[in-house]
Amino acid sequence: MKLNITKLIETGERIAGSWATHAAEAVFGGVALNQFQNILRKAQLAIAEVTTALQALQRARVLRDEILKDLWDLIKQVKRGLLADPGHGPNGFLIKIWGGKREDDYDSGLTRRAKSEED
Repeated sequence: MKLNITKLIETGERIAGSWATHAAEAVFGGVALNQFQNILRKAQLAIAEVTTALQALQRARVLRDEILKDLWDLIKQVKRGLLADPGHGPNGFLIKIWGGKREDDYDSGLTRRAKSEED
């Protein structure tokens, strides 16, 4: 059963408020007002703690995404710089190590497929 947290807290606050105002000394279902208020306070603190943690997580994710974008931009810049470098260039061994394909590894595109004997 999934509980609606906001509605649950509102109900608890409404019960605690009216209980304290109209029947503070009464015990309902074996529960005194101070027991009920203690649990309600603990629930409110737990909700606040979760809210704070979620906000921190959201800030951390935004920061992570910004840093990863900066890293991606630098990776692209460095790869372009490697391709343009006369000492390494598009056929250098670093191209392959960095996950690219050397210029010499590409087919020229000018060759034709040999005809099979069936054709």
